[in-house]
Amino acid sequence: MPSSIRSHQESTIIIGFGNIHYSDSSIGARVADEVASWHLSEVLALTVRQLTPDLSETLAKVGVAIFVDASRVHQLHGIKIIPITPSSSNYPESSAKGWMKTSEPHSLIALTQAAFGCYPQTYWIKVPADDFFLGDHISPIAEQGIEAALMSIESIIQYQKLVRAAC
Repeated sequence: MPSSIRSHQESTIIIGFGNIHYSDSSIGARVADEVASWHLSEVLALTVRQLTPDLSETLAKVGVAIFVDASRVHQLHGIKIIPITPSSSNYPESSAKGWMKTSEPHSLIALTQAAFGCYPQTYWIKVPADDFFLGDHISPIAEQGIEAALMSIESIIQYQKLVRAAC
């Protein structure tokens, strides 16, 4: 756990992002909605169309952030979980306009670190997808990825509970 994360922050945020009107692009929203249905008091699940700078204030208040998104990677077998930390190479120029163009978790975490002096332990779950056409159906590869993402999120949440209990 990075030293800049405040140890008293015991909540987790799931941010599912993507366009719900374009089939597999709705993966993030579907995962976040399912996690919300678990009714866990220490977990906040949000669905957003895109990542925006205003999310950084919320990110500064949680211990763990999990971003979920569809990934058009043709050779990807299963989900990919990427740990994210702020990096000066990912930090756009100081203009707000630069932040509005950025839609990846690492840039939002860099903004959170710069603005609030802290950031959560962060993961980006990329779920394989191959149908980004207008519609509300999910491809078979996306369905499998959604299930794997949910299992991974549940494992991360359970691990965080064990860590907190051990402290």
